[in-house]
Amino acid sequence: KIEMERAGALTDIDEKYQGELCFRGRNIMMGYLASPDLGPAHVAEIQKKTAETIDNDGWLHSGDKGMITKKGMVKITGRYKELIIGEGGENIAPVPIEDAVKKACDGIAEVMMIGDKRKYNVALVTLKAVGANGETPGTDDLDAGARRLNPALTKIS
Repeated sequence: KIEMERAGALTDIDEKYQGELCFRGRNIMMGYLASPDLGPAHVAEIQKKTAETIDNDGWLHSGDKGMITKKGMVKITGRYKELIIGEGGENIAPVPIEDAVKKACDGIAEVMMIGDKRKYNVALVTLKAVGANGETPGTDDLDAGARRLNPALTKIS
């Protein structure tokens, strides 16, 4: 429970600025609502989930990895509790793998792993488009990094 150093800008995504986003205040729920009609096991399960989400000091732990800038802007950069459970029961954290794939190839815009309760994992990969910046989709033309993968291809379509 330490407050992270505040970043200078939303583009400063160094690990020293990132931590779990937690919230506390009158606007935060007191806990999950259990229905006693469903029996004591249900009530106990809901109380356990509340204890996992809200600590003894009243902080709601979002499970989101993020950062706050010096100006108070918040950016969510990932999930702490995001796991893929394979068919054999193995736990796989997809975010480090997705980040490594994106870092290895500058032509990749996004990577999303899929594999929950499956024999193997697969990844959905999108290539960078000219003009795409995360808020606008860009054009049908591949970005220079994506064209380096196969110079014969120049269009997304």
